[in-house]
Amino acid sequence: MTEPRYVALEELFSPGKGQSRYTRSYGESHPGPHPIYSASLNGPLTHADSYDLEGTFLTYTVNGYAGFVQIKSGKFSVNADRAVLLAKEDVVLPNLHYLAHVIEPVIRPLAIGRIVDGKNEYTKVQWAKIKDSEIPLLVGADEALDYDAMEQVGERIRLAEQLQDDLVERATQIDESSVLVTCEEPFTEISLGDTELFRLSIGKRVLINETTDTGVPVYSANTRGTFGRGFVATKTLIDTTCDSLIWGIDEELNWNLIIRGSDFVPTDHCGRAEVLHSNLDAEYLLHELRATAEEHGFDRVYRANLENVKSIGMRIPTDSGGNFDLGRQRELAERYKTVEALKEKVIDSINAVTARRLVLA
Repeated sequence: MTEPRYVALEELFSPGKGQSRYTRSYGESHPGPHPIYSASLNGPLTHADSYDLEGTFLTYTVNGYAGFVQIKSGKFSVNADRAVLLAKEDVVLPNLHYLAHVIEPVIRPLAIGRIVDGKNEYTKVQWAKIKDSEIPLLVGADEALDYDAMEQVGERIRLAEQLQDDLVERATQIDESSVLVTCEEPFTEISLGDTELFRLSIGKRVLINETTDTGVPVYSANTRGTFGRGFVATKTLIDTTCDSLIWGIDEELNWNLIIRGSDFVPTDHCGRAEVLHSNLDAEYLLHELRATAEEHGFDRVYRANLENVKSIGMRIPTDSGGNFDLGRQRELAERYKTVEALKEKVIDSINAVTARRLVLA
């Protein structure tokens, strides 16, 4: 096999810098259909009524997670957190998927900055730093650039990336799916509005600049994770003797469980249902509420406020005397956990596949 030819980026490209004026507020004041891309790898920052570029281009992130290469097509613009690689005059570029695949691993290590706890990255990469970087281009037996070979490899990369994207979408669907474990008779139906079984409340306002890195966990509209920096300095709840089922009141229902004795702070975007009855298993209730969340149609308009959630019902297994059967609830909770474990295993397997970098062959 003929050795590839290594070519500096500046031999092929000149940089197209984005405009710092392109912000979210710019999109709000200039509404339109054309995307403006920033540092995010997941989609446009905003949309506007004009565009700077038309066609298909290689772009790379300048800030944030710097040095990632993506192909962008259509009529679009980029801001200062992303740059465009513009083909130099009289340069015929090989397949863009091929180029993206060989450029990214060369420029990513050149990004400078810091990584926080391995989760958040604050890095930067500038054209002056990467322009001399050399990438491998395939050549034929005559030592001329082999555009056909790079086209074939690029197409294989495109198809493989498409498959990876499909798998990511499937993993998201699995993660967001709900499975209702059947509660066989005998059972009774209860609702969150039953004041003998539940005590409902809404938290108090907490500003994001009031959150801290340590202290008492604080929850807001997204109850699956903490709010802001994660904590506040002081607790506001006095009574934590009951298990608490919490939900976000502003969007689709997302439930979480805070076990009794655990200090936490709910904001005014977070509801709390204290489980008052000793023969109600909070973990079973959590899974029932999660499995039926989509049925209620809550969103930013039809909000899950205290009055609206009172009608949410659940089936509770009972014994022959009509009393809550705590043992059967726990059995069903274990079934729910088994289903969740299977979902996580499938998602982990998919993520392991999509995280692998494609190998040229």
